[in-house]
Amino acid sequence: MQRQFPLLIAGLLAFSSCGNRSILDDSIRKYVRDGEIDATEWSDLTEKAADNADLQSNGNLDPEKLKSYIISFVSNNLRGVENPKFSSDIMMMGASIAANSNIVQDTDTIQFKFFLERSGSMIPYDNPKTTGTFKSAIAGLLNSIPGNGSQRNLMYIVNDAVYNYNHSFKDFLQSGNIFQETKGIGDPRYTDFTCIFDSILNRTETGQLSILVSDLIYSTKNMQNVNPLRIMNEAQAMTTSTFKGHQDKEVVILKFSSDYIGSYYSYNNPHAGKEYNGMRPFYMMLVADHPTIRSIFQQDLYKDFRNFSHLKGFENYYCFSRSDGEPYYSFLLSDMHNVGRYTAARTSANTTRCIHDIDRLEPDRDGNTSLTMAIDLSNIITDQQYLLNPANYEVVSQANYRVSLIEPITEANRTQDIKNFAPQATHILVLSTSEKVINENVAIRLKNHLPNWISESNSDDDADIHSSSFGSTTFAFKYLMQGIYESFFSMTEEPDFFKLQFVISKK
Repeated sequence: MQRQFPLLIAGLLAFSSCGNRSILDDSIRKYVRDGEIDATEWSDLTEKAADNADLQSNGNLDPEKLKSYIISFVSNNLRGVENPKFSSDIMMMGASIAANSNIVQDTDTIQFKFFLERSGSMIPYDNPKTTGTFKSAIAGLLNSIPGNGSQRNLMYIVNDAVYNYNHSFKDFLQSGNIFQETKGIGDPRYTDFTCIFDSILNRTETGQLSILVSDLIYSTKNMQNVNPLRIMNEAQAMTTSTFKGHQDKEVVILKFSSDYIGSYYSYNNPHAGKEYNGMRPFYMMLVADHPTIRSIFQQDLYKDFRNFSHLKGFENYYCFSRSDGEPYYSFLLSDMHNVGRYTAARTSANTTRCIHDIDRLEPDRDGNTSLTMAIDLSNIITDQQYLLNPANYEVVSQANYRVSLIEPITEANRTQDIKNFAPQATHILVLSTSEKVINENVAIRLKNHLPNWISESNSDDDADIHSSSFGSTTFAFKYLMQGIYESFFSMTEEPDFFKLQFVISKK
């Protein structure tokens, strides 16, 4: 499986003066009209790009550079197909393409780095008397890594600092007691998250993904008798400051629940634990650059790895990810969800078969209107429950359109209209209004806010182990997450996963 690499901006700019760009660009325009480049089209593009030095590696055409150029060109020049797909046949062509077009085949997979927190509050998760949920969740994730026995993958133990752990994933998984095996590494009395986060962010290079397993309880050496609000504000400021300088990275946070038997150390009494036998949350944090995160969530090679719901104790996840721009979409003229009538605007036929704008819109006799679009949300890294909640969508419209329905496209509801106008789409989205329609520009966006489960997982005081929420909450958790969130997004406006605009003209 090939791996996507970051766009080489300088190379793309220089490309305008290298090779016959206009012929290649014209072919790209033609081939992406249906949203996908097939094997025959790809072969033709590789021939036309073969002499361009800026798309080469070691003197030969690099397919990943060509893909990156195609994606960049389409995004900047062709509205509606900003994320062209490449047929699976292309991946199967391998040697024949290389033989005919001098293409370098890249077969590298992502390198994984595993960081395990070994602190006093972590050890009880793997107590021999527990059901083993904690160890099972870790094993499930590591076993789903392609070639997880590879010596390329690295392990670390973290607490007061980050320490190398010279064992393979296989050795680690075969350990009878992972915390007993790592005894003596570092100081388990507190966790220096500033050091840990900074180390992970700086050590995670292109093509690498780091996994941190931790209870994410913010603790420092001197927290006793300190105002908890002060501690929580420090936690938020720490993550904002630490993550701020790493705009190339993206972060996925996963929440799990496991049984816990042993001493628990609260924020205001870090040296005297209280015996606790019950459920406790823990977390996995994934850190990588944008192309690597996209590979994890889109390539077939990693489909088992990203299937988090099958891991023992898994509850939720959220990805700190910036907008990928306007998604591929098309209105559908004869969908069952349509109410009223409309036609495709002439502007929609200029570059693609997709219908981007609406003309001659006429409500039904009761004054109701519903417009159906097929949209590709495959690049949005969030859980389906969030995607399918209309409340997470905001529509800016004088006629007060709202998202009345959002549902996945399946083989059962993949109509001929979808096949004709939006074969690449993954979801149906219906816009409805009962108000008078007018000529207007409409904007729709999927808001990107921290999900409710993050605030629900937070505790402002973890001293009472008998509290009804103790088994599902973590001290200062939402402040750590809010800090990361603020490092990713401007706080002057609410961020979004995507935003698109289109024109509606009435009859």
